[in-house]
Amino acid sequence: MTDPLLGATVAGRYVVEASIGAGAMGAVYRAHQRGLDRPVALKVLRPGLRWGRDTIARFRREAKAMSALTHPNTVRVFDFGTTRDGGLFLAMELLKGKLCTDLIMESAVTAEQAVEYARQILWSIGEAHSKGIIHRDLKPDNVFIAQVDGHAEPIAKVLDFGIAKAIQGEQTLNQFETQDGTVFGTPRYMSPEQAQGKSLDHRSDLYAVGIILYELLAGAPPFCDDDAVVVMAQHIREAPKALSCPHEGWKFHPELVSIVTKALRKVPQERFQSAREFETALEHCARGGRLCVPDQHDGLGRARELAVARWHRARSLPGRVRWGALAVLGLMGGAIALALGTDVEHPKGQDVRQIATRNGMVQLSTEPRGVEVLRGGQRIGVTPLVVPMAPHLPSHVLLKKDGFVDLSVRLEPNDGERHLTMARQSSASISQPTRLSRTKRVRASKARKKTRKRRTKAARAQRTRDTPNESLGTSDSAPQPADSPSPYEKF
Repeated sequence: MTDPLLGATVAGRYVVEASIGAGAMGAVYRAHQRGLDRPVALKVLRPGLRWGRDTIARFRREAKAMSALTHPNTVRVFDFGTTRDGGLFLAMELLKGKLCTDLIMESAVTAEQAVEYARQILWSIGEAHSKGIIHRDLKPDNVFIAQVDGHAEPIAKVLDFGIAKAIQGEQTLNQFETQDGTVFGTPRYMSPEQAQGKSLDHRSDLYAVGIILYELLAGAPPFCDDDAVVVMAQHIREAPKALSCPHEGWKFHPELVSIVTKALRKVPQERFQSAREFETALEHCARGGRLCVPDQHDGLGRARELAVARWHRARSLPGRVRWGALAVLGLMGGAIALALGTDVEHPKGQDVRQIATRNGMVQLSTEPRGVEVLRGGQRIGVTPLVVPMAPHLPSHVLLKKDGFVDLSVRLEPNDGERHLTMARQSSASISQPTRLSRTKRVRASKARKKTRKRRTKAARAQRTRDTPNESLGTSDSAPQPADSPSPYEKF
């Protein structure tokens, strides 16, 4: 069936060119705005449905408030109004990118990106909260990851502020109406107070951001069920599932887990009390590199052990090989000794770089061998060395060896293999300080010897002057007292 809005002109100034997408609350079109000659995204709320006067009045109030939001992480609203047949529309900035929902389904979000997107969402709703606007329907479908001019990386933009409040009074949209496995109001992201029908404040939005962050990190929301009532009951009564890292052998840092746990408290007073407080906690965690750490309790898994064994053997001799122990070192410098001692078949057709990349490790080798490797100021071994990496997170190591210039290296999880050549220190930088130091010591020794000789000679001369001449003395002369030891004799 042909969409009647395609090719039509809305409100006399927006020419609808193509359909972009559709959701529970409406359809989105690419349109061209006459007069200003610019492309816009035109959102028509529930096309074909006629709205009551109260809803239209409430929509106009909310849309006017939304148009005052100017934060870069908020989708700008340029215009709003009603269509010829009584429908409601919003004219917004047209962006390139994809919904946050799509990134989650593609498992294309790293822990670092998840935290950054959550911070950007908090910046956006922080401005809205300061102006008395509560979103009420935050979810991945309402977060757009956009490619924006002037930004090297995609940024998160929040849309549909206040729309849920504007149309929530319509009987045609009850909270149990389903749309592709979800319901209006989106129970998976509802706060406990929202699920109970209580009055809401800005902390309900913060709870929803916590759910979004949880899903970005774990790949799924904490509460899932086909029955909307069950999901809402879980928000009210049950504790969220433990936040676990989807990458084998790794876990989220306790500080990050603590932040998510606090955001999902059932009682609003126990959560973060402002978007700024929530964002500051995430910033502190991200800047400190406290996102992912090795899970030392599961031994990194047998699959990882075998991958390391295959990897080493693929680099050395073909056939069967036995090797003793492998030091697998933690991201922050801790080490776990894994005693393998098993025969492993040669991985025919296996590429060493592919094995390493798939298992999140970097094989580091140097010329010469035996170079000391430090990470975070702690020694983690000598080359050649297998360096475990946190998924999608770079790592900086320092290489040190006597007689060679220190080398700082940035390792990426997809490096696979890295072979580095250390530069020798120049002869001048090594020997000249040693020669100068030895010369000073020799000169000081000669000076001390000269001083001792001079003092000894002076002492002898003094004793000679003080001793009487025997030819002038008499036999009955009084015995002369013995000379007291010269103060120079000790030298």
